[in-house]
Amino acid sequence: MAGGVEFVRPNPSTDPAMTLRLTLLFCAALLAASCNLDTPESAAAAPKVTPTQPKSEPVPAEKGDDEEEDDGPPSQAFLWKPVSDSSGKLVVILPASLASVGRITVSGSRTESSSRSAIGNGQRPHYRFSLPGSAYGNNVRITGGGRTWVVPNGSKRTQL
Repeated sequence: MAGGVEFVRPNPSTDPAMTLRLTLLFCAALLAASCNLDTPESAAAAPKVTPTQPKSEPVPAEKGDDEEEDDGPPSQAFLWKPVSDSSGKLVVILPASLASVGRITVSGSRTESSSRSAIGNGQRPHYRFSLPGSAYGNNVRITGGGRTWVVPNGSKRTQL
């Protein structure tokens, strides 16, 4: 007893409110230590962090693997790709010298025309069709730009 007043020390193990206060005080001390915020003054002096969006390059819409980057020299190869990477259907890729050809026709067991859908893979025009290459059969004729190519087997990838 000190001066007629008895001081009773709270017991955290039996006083839930005291346990909560001590826990909060401990957490605040840990937070301050991890942020180097020992005092309110140092908290006010701490740099303000503003979240920002990372800068990124624009991404072309829906670009399949059969439309690679155009870094290389123009290619003069004709490619019959019976199953495209992006759609699973036929894509015909003409030589770069025929990039101005707007439409080609595929004639085999069925006939279909397609307009140019993209330029890629060595600056070559791409023409996409509604079915896989196997649906056009054998000895398929492709005409466009005043040229004709014949693909012996529509289900096989062919480069001419």
